[in-house]
Amino acid sequence: ARGRFLSELKRDSDEERSAWNELAASLKMEYPSYTPLLAKILECIVSGSPDQDKISHNQRIIDAANEVIESIDQEELLKYLSIKSDPEDEEAEKIKKKMEVTRDQLAEALYQKGLALADAEFSEVDQPVVTSVAVSGTDFDVPSDEPDIFEETLKELKKWVDIKSTKYCMLLVVRERRCGRLGTALKVLTNMIDGEAEPPKKKLYDLKIQLLDQIGWTHVAVYERQWMPVRFPT
Repeated sequence: ARGRFLSELKRDSDEERSAWNELAASLKMEYPSYTPLLAKILECIVSGSPDQDKISHNQRIIDAANEVIESIDQEELLKYLSIKSDPEDEEAEKIKKKMEVTRDQLAEALYQKGLALADAEFSEVDQPVVTSVAVSGTDFDVPSDEPDIFEETLKELKKWVDIKSTKYCMLLVVRERRCGRLGTALKVLTNMIDGEAEPPKKKLYDLKIQLLDQIGWTHVAVYERQWMPVRFPT
């Protein structure tokens, strides 16, 4: 109930955001390592408008995602999910459903962490580099003496879900883009748009046009732009 209350609180002004942050911190102290609460806080941070600069907002998402991830005993989760429960055993079915919810919360945390990590990298394109990797028509850096946290996060996500599914494959688009494989990124994104059960969101087409521009397919990008008012009338 308190988690729902968090999502209903307004965060339009500095005062409202400050009050929300205080409440979230208070709830975390009252219910430490309570995954459903931490997952709700992450959801609110992701859905809310940045109250700081973009890099700081991404860091808040990463921190909140890490709290969700660290609250889950992944070995225990894997054990329960690997056991085939008896459908007639109501208690076992309840535990299984609870574990499936926890798995989904873990997957969402890993997914949002991956997106935020990549977005933070794109925001730091102009900073000095150690190892240069072509990304979206520019170069961005992956320090050679540091682990690639994005790739590690993607690897962890693969353990729990099919990252080629529509729900998670945006991370594949991001991965190909950050590695400079813009054509593959466009292909994955196009398949993602075509596979959407509901009408695809405008941001997916915006990204498609951006990739077309970066690849140099200007005529196709112009065609897609002409269709935008039809797809998304104001």
